[in-house]
Amino acid sequence: MDWISVLLPTHNAEATLPEALACLRSQRGLDARLEIVLADDGSTDRTLAVANNAAAADPRMRVLPLPHRGIAATLNAALAQARGNLVARMDADDLCSADRLSLQLRHLRRHPCLDVVGTGVRMFPPEAVSPNMRAYLAWQNRLLIHRALVRNLLVESPLTHATALFRRDALERIGGWRPVPGPEDVDLWLRGAEAGWRFGKVNRVLYLWREHPARLT
Repeated sequence: MDWISVLLPTHNAEATLPEALACLRSQRGLDARLEIVLADDGSTDRTLAVANNAAAADPRMRVLPLPHRGIAATLNAALAQARGNLVARMDADDLCSADRLSLQLRHLRRHPCLDVVGTGVRMFPPEAVSPNMRAYLAWQNRLLIHRALVRNLLVESPLTHATALFRRDALERIGGWRPVPGPEDVDLWLRGAEAGWRFGKVNRVLYLWREHPARLT
């Protein structure tokens, strides 16, 4: 049976973490083992307390308290501790559908050539989303197959990082994430494409991306 490890990096996320964890803990129809590896990047608020309380109630969850080193190092530390042959991403300020992982797993099994599968994305709350971001997501959500995704890698990120479900061996083949001056997800996609990764996407909006002033995109 497949085993999915969800890598959930956190940094000062006490306000939004409970909702993100509730989404992951309520995944349904999943024909695989599930674990949640929460790697905390040196939070100075109550994020660790929230995480530890959640882990005490759910044996599928593990908490890694780490020094503040940035998202690439945090994700690599989580990957090193993960047990799954498949690796999913989630951000601590976002939400996802209860069917997200089951539909991505089904897509990956139906297309065994693929190394990474994303999903469609919607931003919330709607009143905070700019017209430019709406246009970007409409563009991104139209890119579904490998050829279209790879063709647009130098236009903008054609796949939202936090939606990804990876084959673990593909991630390890390129050494995981790198701390780079620019976006770590674009760096990952470019290195993956160079290494021969095959990309795909579930043609449904299964991930809700929170808009807020501190968001880096």
